[in-house]
Amino acid sequence: MGTYLFERSSEAGAGRDATASLPDDIANALKQIDWVDHFTLHADGDEDVVRVDVAFDEEWPDLRASEPGYVATVFHRLALCTIPKPTLSKSLAEADDPLSATPSSDDDPESMDLFLFEE
Repeated sequence: MGTYLFERSSEAGAGRDATASLPDDIANALKQIDWVDHFTLHADGDEDVVRVDVAFDEEWPDLRASEPGYVATVFHRLALCTIPKPTLSKSLAEADDPLSATPSSDDDPESMDLFLFEE
C-alpha cells in the first residue's frame, strides 16, 4: 500500500480525456490499472492536489512488466501526474513504484514507428 499525491499534468498535449474534476479523473485512471487492488481518495475541498491511499495486487511487478508504459499512457490521457516523494531517491522510486509514470524511450505513448519493407 502507498499514499500518493496527484495533481494536473502541465505536459503539452496531455488531457484529451480529462474532465473538470481531478478526483474523478484519478478514480478513472486507477480503475484502469490492473495492478491497483483498491484505493481511497482524500479530497479536501482544495482540488489542486488530491491524496490517495492505494493498495496493489500482490503480483503487481509481473503485471506491470507486461505493460511497462501503461501508467504513463493513462496518466497522459487524463492529464495526471504524481508529486514525487522527496524522501526517496529518483531511481529507487521509479524502480519500486507501481504507479511510476516515467516511460522509457521505447514506451512513449504518442510515438509510433513505421517501417517500409521493399519486396
